[in-house]
Amino acid sequence: MGYGGARGIYYWSFNNQGIECPSAAATDFIRTATEEWFEEPIPFDRSAFARGRHLAGLFRGKRSLLLLDGLETLQKPLGHERPGHIEDEGLREFLATLALPATTPFLCVITTRVPVTDLDLWCGKTVRYLDLQPLPDRVGVELLRGLGVRGEDAELFAAVTEWKNHPLSLTWLATQLVRQYRGDIEKRSEITGNTTDYKIDRLFSSYDKCLPAEARAFLCLLAFFNGPAHWPEIFSLIEKPALPDLTEAFTDRPQSWWDELLHTLQECRLVTTHSPGTQAEETIDFYHPIARNYYRRVLFERADTWQEGSRRLFHFYRGGEEIPSIEREFEPLRRAVWHACSAGEQLAAFRDIIWGKFWQGWVGFQPHGIGLGRDDEQMMRLFFPNALGKDPHSGIMNTFPAQDLARLHHWAGVVAQAAGMPTEAILRNTQAAALFAEVGDYVGAGFASGYLAMHHLIAGSLREAIRSSEKCLRLVEEHLPHLPTVRILALGVSARVFHAAGRWDESGKAFDFMHRLLKQVGRAGYPGIEALNEAHYCIYLVDRHEFLGESLARDRIENGVEGIHYPGPGRSLARLTLGRFFLLAGDLPRAIPLIESSAEELVQSAVTDLAIRGLLGRARLDQVRGQTETAHKDTETALNLSEKRKHRLCEIECHLELVALNLAVGPRSAASVHWDIAARLIRQCGYQRAEKRREQLRRQIEIV
Repeated sequence: MGYGGARGIYYWSFNNQGIECPSAAATDFIRTATEEWFEEPIPFDRSAFARGRHLAGLFRGKRSLLLLDGLETLQKPLGHERPGHIEDEGLREFLATLALPATTPFLCVITTRVPVTDLDLWCGKTVRYLDLQPLPDRVGVELLRGLGVRGEDAELFAAVTEWKNHPLSLTWLATQLVRQYRGDIEKRSEITGNTTDYKIDRLFSSYDKCLPAEARAFLCLLAFFNGPAHWPEIFSLIEKPALPDLTEAFTDRPQSWWDELLHTLQECRLVTTHSPGTQAEETIDFYHPIARNYYRRVLFERADTWQEGSRRLFHFYRGGEEIPSIEREFEPLRRAVWHACSAGEQLAAFRDIIWGKFWQGWVGFQPHGIGLGRDDEQMMRLFFPNALGKDPHSGIMNTFPAQDLARLHHWAGVVAQAAGMPTEAILRNTQAAALFAEVGDYVGAGFASGYLAMHHLIAGSLREAIRSSEKCLRLVEEHLPHLPTVRILALGVSARVFHAAGRWDESGKAFDFMHRLLKQVGRAGYPGIEALNEAHYCIYLVDRHEFLGESLARDRIENGVEGIHYPGPGRSLARLTLGRFFLLAGDLPRAIPLIESSAEELVQSAVTDLAIRGLLGRARLDQVRGQTETAHKDTETALNLSEKRKHRLCEIECHLELVALNLAVGPRSAASVHWDIAARLIRQCGYQRAEKRREQLRRQIEIV
């Protein structure tokens, strides 16, 4: 049964996940726990938020013990305006869901140097903080003796005091004394020298000098990795020709020699291993991140070796030509990009992996947006490390040909928008559109201009969105009259922008023109984008019905929804809109199944504005059904998400929904507050689509 009757005991250390991509560490934990611990597939079309909640449900259904070590690597540090905040929304939702009261007993133990402020709501209820103090002197002495150190109590107590009662320092000190001096405590000065500067880095440096040359070289090999390494990965670094001053001693060694080396390093408490089955599945990692950091600094001092080793790992991870079909297959590619940038091969990484696989796996060819996730923000920072607005072509980017640089900015703009950074998204795609036009790639310029219009739209800059969409249409008409497929996409963007601006007739004309072209040429070749455009056309029709009082035949909207055969968010959004139409008609039996299923699909999606639409659609249904508590919860969640990701138009919709809720069930004073905020934002953004509903709600407030 295990500890306390636990049926499952699980351990994960975020310290072992490297120092470059903390968000990737959270993603890796959720993926590994779901797929390997619980043997459930992790749907690639789910948002990080939904994945975290799903994993928490698996733990809550089982009597289990979960140990999470080193969470501080994923938290905001002390001194930050939000100290202790977990930035990764998947991990944050996982822990928040675990903290809810449960019927099945389970325990999650977290070690961290910073309080987990995201769990303060449950502090004293289901969450308890225990401040760990340095080891008591007596316990420190017992630790040394338990590790084989010999000597008088006075000397042992002195050693504990010298190393400030720090468990890891005492562990490594004891290990060295036992290996070199048979555990004699009086020999400790031989290790550290006559010093009063008792710091763990100094202790580790002296430890390193006592290791065999082959052991130091192997630890340097491990420092190439940001986490546990498999033998095939390690052997890719040992291939001939040898890495200078590093791998010469590893050539043609038998397996027994490797086993003995690994055993020595384990005895020294420098590495740990995990062996689920064959040697290829065995993983080796550092005992503590201090060791990784130390040997990575050693590698940095050997620039040629660091670059060559990184180049080999880039080629090891990059794989073949095929585009991955599941999210898990993208993980080695992210590692390949990191190592390529370390090797100075940014251009190859961008061409082969980011543009050749991540971008092609996302833009329209996969139903749920595979290959575009929060971890891509970390990859973007490998190419654009500078603060926003500082020399967008700085550093290695100056070596990119203009065409590749345009594509890089375009990809970075889409990633920035997905990460909730619309200002940076606008900067990147402004650069992309100009560079594409400069090299005569008008297809690229058309796409970049279209995305730029959507970035402005999401950010609430309707005037700029209109300018960008009109520029996109002019560019297509002037340079690409022979490519109706690109014009179809440009018309879809323009129709959505005009709709948001309340220019109903212009929006309708753009949608009609788009449909005429589609009849002429068939599908445009980007089914995901086309499905979203069709869904927004359905929204346009229902908006005219609700806010302009126009009649809408049921078969017209049903035919529009049924015409979307491509699975994914576009189809879900269209079905949600059809459910809204039935809800307006008072046809609850038809509305409920449509809204419930499509809203859940959108909430689970990795696209923020679609997830918000799903939450609001479900909230409106719950309000009609009298389930006001859940309606409030969904709307507040949508508002928080809108504010965090800076989706200004979604923020307006959330405030208007809260006006309706507060008018229905109170507090009614709050309705006026949300109405005022919505009115101010509508004026600022020019979001005239919402003006009709705002006026309807104003009249209700005056009646009340």
